[in-house]
Amino acid sequence: MWDPWQITYPLLKEIGKDIRVHGNGFIQIDMGYCQRVHVWGFNDIPRQQVSTQIHNHRFDFKSTLLSGRLENRRYSVFRVLTHDPGYYHLYYASATKGEETKLVRSEGGEIVHPVCDDTQILYPSMTYRMDHLEYHESVPHELSMTLITKTAVYGPAQPGVLVPIGSEPGNDFKRSGRDEDELWAIVKQACEKVPWISGRRSKWDV
Repeated sequence: MWDPWQITYPLLKEIGKDIRVHGNGFIQIDMGYCQRVHVWGFNDIPRQQVSTQIHNHRFDFKSTLLSGRLENRRYSVFRVLTHDPGYYHLYYASATKGEETKLVRSEGGEIVHPVCDDTQILYPSMTYRMDHLEYHESVPHELSMTLITKTAVYGPAQPGVLVPIGSEPGNDFKRSGRDEDELWAIVKQACEKVPWISGRRSKWDV
C-alpha cells in the first residue's frame, strides 16, 4: 500500500494504470492495493453536462490531500413528495463495462432533499474519511490531488447519485478513450504543487 508521501510523478507514470476521467471532471489513476489518485480542479478536464456531485459509495474510504485545496461536504438525504427547485431525483450507479457506469433512476422515482451537515476544508497532508452509503461531494478550490484508499467494501449495494430535478444524467459520457498525454500533463502540474516535493509550505503548516 502506498503512503501519501511516496506519491511522485515518476511513480505515477511507472505504477499508475488506466488513467481516465470521471464525469464530474476529475482524473482517476489506479494504483493497486485498493488505492487511486484523483486530480481535480483543472478547467480543461472533460466533464459531463449535468453535474452529479452529491453521491455515496458502497465502501468506506479515506482520502489524503497531496496538493491544492479541497472542500468535502457531508449530507443527510431526505425523501420528499414535492418537485421544488433545488431537489433531486435519486439514481443508482450500475456498472456496465470496466470503470464505465450508467445511472438508473430509483424504482419509484424518489425525490430527495440533501442537507449539508458538515463542511471541511483540506490542505496538503490532511485526511478525511467517509463511511459507505454516506453522501458527500468534493469541491476543489484549485488544482488539487488526492490519494484515495478503500478501507472496507460492503456487498452488492449500488452507490446512490443525486441528479437535479429537470435534468437527465450524462450516461453517454465515457471515462476512457481520452488523450492520455494531455491528462498526464495535468497530473504533472498537480504533482509539482505537492509541498514536500516542491518545497512549498502548506497553509496547514504555517
